[in-house]
Amino acid sequence: MSLSCRQITRLCSLFSTGLKRTGNVVFTVQRNTFIGNLNHIRQYHTSDKLLKDYYKILGVDKKATAKEIKKAYYKLAKQYHPDVNKNKDAPEKFRELTQAYEVLSDESKRSHYDATGDNPFAGAGGSSNYGASDWQRKAEEMYEKVYKDFFGRGGMNSGWGRGFADSYSGFDRTSQMVLSITFEEAVKGVSKEINVNVVDNCIRCSGSGCEPPHKKVLCPYCNGSGMRTSKQGGFIFSSSCDKCSGTGSYNKNPCLDCEGHGKVVQNRTSTINIPAGIDNGDSIKYRVGSQDVYITFQVSPSKIHVRDKYDIYTDVSISLAQAALGGTVVVPGLKGDTSINIPKGTSSHSRFALKGHGIKRVNDYGTGDQYINIKIHIPKNLTEKQRKALLMFAEDETDVNGTVSGLKEWLVTLSR
Repeated sequence: MSLSCRQITRLCSLFSTGLKRTGNVVFTVQRNTFIGNLNHIRQYHTSDKLLKDYYKILGVDKKATAKEIKKAYYKLAKQYHPDVNKNKDAPEKFRELTQAYEVLSDESKRSHYDATGDNPFAGAGGSSNYGASDWQRKAEEMYEKVYKDFFGRGGMNSGWGRGFADSYSGFDRTSQMVLSITFEEAVKGVSKEINVNVVDNCIRCSGSGCEPPHKKVLCPYCNGSGMRTSKQGGFIFSSSCDKCSGTGSYNKNPCLDCEGHGKVVQNRTSTINIPAGIDNGDSIKYRVGSQDVYITFQVSPSKIHVRDKYDIYTDVSISLAQAALGGTVVVPGLKGDTSINIPKGTSSHSRFALKGHGIKRVNDYGTGDQYINIKIHIPKNLTEKQRKALLMFAEDETDVNGTVSGLKEWLVTLSR
């Protein structure tokens, strides 16, 4: 059986010598010696695998985006993962999904596949020249990499809009919340019960990440060294073991609740103490479980006082007689009512200060002041007695700028 020129070229490219360095990993390409008829190498590539419809395998459209392809792969790989699916065909399906994702997730491989219908990197990157154990390891590595992409850098919530409470391990955890309180609660201090989602140790495994009663074992991928040396497609490389993160300990039986992370999102109800003097927009850090939560306070305005940092301003109305003759007036305060003296001849917009009657300073000594703004109340409707009294008062005034309504008629009446 003869081979096409394109197939011969692809085969010849496999037998080369060179050195490629990527990041901190050095790849050494070993020399392969070829002797014999090219027809005998026909078996090096398995055409039935190359002709598979990778889009169909992942269940995506040919116009699917990279994000859609990754999402589809993760969903199916999780379904057919041998640790979850005990069906005898699951390992092969798992490897098949990895083959498809390996091609479609790489822009250059995908372009070539779309144009020719095969995987141009099959011989060097992950097809028929891999043994079953090599492919299983490669499939595991691919799945774990995608899993870390989802949950190690913002989680699925960052890409696909999952709610906070739905995140598996809380990597999309929130650390802030807004709490509404009244003006009186803010200036006096109060205890509040809050309900918040926090990341805390998994209750099922007590934070170990292992399904009880199991414990972590010596990592079988690196033999406990924390480093992995492997040969793939003619490449030899060493790197930190990604299965145990270089620790040498492997979680063979991940906890069913936290999936091996040791932490989960938990809904907690906690009582917090809000100190006196909190202002609108202030934030305080509280410890809820094993997580810090920053709470920003939204303080509703007072119907009586106006706040300016630690001072308060209060409008108080007095009568015309109080303003002219003097007297006392009751002022509402933060700690109760206070009676103050109004001197005679007090004009509107006069201001009085009550030292130390303001708001307590947060995390500091001292208290602000209360300022009373005087407003003279002018009655709109007068009794006849009040009207006559004011006309009598106006009769003796000498510094009036203009006229007083009814005064002339009043004087005519008196002269009769």
